[in-house]
Amino acid sequence: MTALPPALLSSLARPLEQAAAAVARLDGALIGCPLLPAWHFRVRIAAAVAQAELDGIRVDPARLGAAALGLRPEAPAALGATGPAGGRDGGATAHALRLLHWSAPARSDPAASAEAAGTDAEGPVDDRIAAALADLDRDAGDVPTLIAAGLGLRRWIERGGERPALWAALPRFLVQRGLLRAECPLLLGAASLRGRSAWEQPTGRWMATFLDGLRAEAGQALGLLLDLERCWRAARGTAEAHSRSHSRLPQVVDLLALAPSVNPEGVARALSGGRDPRRLSPAEPAGTAPLPSCSPRGAGKMLEKLEALGLVVELSGRGTHKLYALTDLAPLRLQSARPLTGRRSQGRTHAARAGTKDKAGDPADLSWGRARLDLSGLDTRGLDDAAAEVDAVLRRLAARLDKP
Repeated sequence: MTALPPALLSSLARPLEQAAAAVARLDGALIGCPLLPAWHFRVRIAAAVAQAELDGIRVDPARLGAAALGLRPEAPAALGATGPAGGRDGGATAHALRLLHWSAPARSDPAASAEAAGTDAEGPVDDRIAAALADLDRDAGDVPTLIAAGLGLRRWIERGGERPALWAALPRFLVQRGLLRAECPLLLGAASLRGRSAWEQPTGRWMATFLDGLRAEAGQALGLLLDLERCWRAARGTAEAHSRSHSRLPQVVDLLALAPSVNPEGVARALSGGRDPRRLSPAEPAGTAPLPSCSPRGAGKMLEKLEALGLVVELSGRGTHKLYALTDLAPLRLQSARPLTGRRSQGRTHAARAGTKDKAGDPADLSWGRARLDLSGLDTRGLDDAAAEVDAVLRRLAARLDKP
């Protein structure tokens, strides 16, 4: 990459500083955060919606989230029905699901990463993301990372590269360059791609638009994280207030902060130390400490109690194969099909005709073992002091940049 003119770099100092500060605030909030899996689901949905808008397609985030969790879609409207009430989106959700497919996080195991990313009509998705990442990294040199990301994005698109691959590569590029500790698919710089007028701006002005977009997107991602944390803390506090000291209700709330959604079987497995709750031994060997255990029936009762307290919401709307999530995902409930009335045989016939399984989709894997996020006693005064110090440094830097 050729060196940028000093005048251009000077004109980008302020938007670069603001974008870097926003990304740094997001990175600081992600350090040691136990809510990353659930947050990553929410931020991937927001990113897929934004990417679809850049393709000229408007997507309902709730419908996309319901489809991503495997919920049965609501029944289609009668022929001739139009508008939101018609239940038709012209393939918008399917398009967004394909975009969502690209943003699966990279894994340390290449085989697992390739399996998660999968393939499409043009070949392995992970290989194409790697090609876009290599293109971003090849000529980055000593240019500031965010500017290198913007120039790499523009160069890739001008060469006719596929945008989904680059959008998936950008978060990995920022992680590899040390700006973030966890991938954030929402950092797209989408404002610089909205319309011909934005794209045809001079390089300096276009780069400033790209950096302003990154700043806004980092703030949106941080807002999603803070909203999730508030929802989790409120649910956990209420669960503790309505349970005894040995109750496992708070742990069930923790599971909902570790995964987008759970079902009774997944909760039972997690509370049983990762063992299959249906194959637990009836008695432990003499002289050994008892291992934690929980049956799917007991897990279902705990989830029902949390639902009665208004702390979780059941998404599938079914009598069996239920799926639960924290209340901030309640809009997804309106996008799933209601149970069919009449005899079970009729319900099975309708499901067979539709070519779908008569159950909600599988939730995220909770087989990793015990979950306990007891952060109620965390002293945040040190974090607040550090944040105040960082803000003071940023204010002094901004004052220097404003001087002629």
